[in-house]
This record gives sequence, structure tokens and C-alpha cells, in this order.
Amino acid sequence: MPGTLSAGARYAARRAVRARKRLAQWMRSPAGPAAPLYVAGCQRSGTTMVLDVLERSPDTWVYQEQDRRAFRRWRLRPRPVRGRLVARARCRWVVFKPLQDSQWLDTLLAEDARSRAIWVFRSYED
Repeated sequence: MPGTLSAGARYAARRAVRARKRLAQWMRSPAGPAAPLYVAGCQRSGTTMVLDVLERSPDTWVYQEQDRRAFRRWRLRPRPVRGRLVARARCRWVVFKPLQDSQWLDTLLAEDARSRAIWVFRSYED
């Protein structure tokens, strides 16, 4: 299809956007300590679309399920690893997409009183 970017070009463009975002976040002072935000739902429910929108906000840093810093084989890394990612963030929310760990969402929310979750669902008619 003419005009579409290759996978490598899309990856490079996303890396450039994230680098500019990281620099902008580093230059401004954070509003306070970051908190974890979990975006969960069933597969094919629209969670990636929600993360793409959150990725554009200067108040978030997003870790998708293929990011090895926060996930191992699509499962969330242990609490100390996630805690370090949240502690070093210079934004309001550190977003994780724990699709393979959705059944533990109540436990994840109980780990930190500041954490929040978004459950994405799609109507069966869509």
C-alpha cells in the first residue's frame, strides 16, 4: 500500500517521539511522585488503542507488554522491579498493560494506595 510506513520506520518514529517526551519530562519538575496505572482487559478489547492515546500525554510513561524492562514473557516483573520504574519516572502516571496478569489486578492495586486501573471492554457487537 503506497504511503504506509514499514515496521522499522514505525518503530524508529515511535522511538523518536519517546525520546522527545523523555527529554521534556526530564526538563520539567514532576508534580509529585509517580503512581502506577494498569490498563487491562481481554485480548482484542482495545487496550493497545488506549495505550497509544496515553502515550501522547506528557503526564504518562507507558510500558507495553513486550517491554522487557517491565515484563518478562508478557508477564509483569516482580513488585521491586516495577517499583524502581515508577520511582524514577518524572511524570504523574507510569502505565503498565498486564493482560497476562489481569486476574491479579486487585492484588496489584492493593500494593500501592496511589495505583489505579482502567478495564477496557468492547461490546460483542463491535
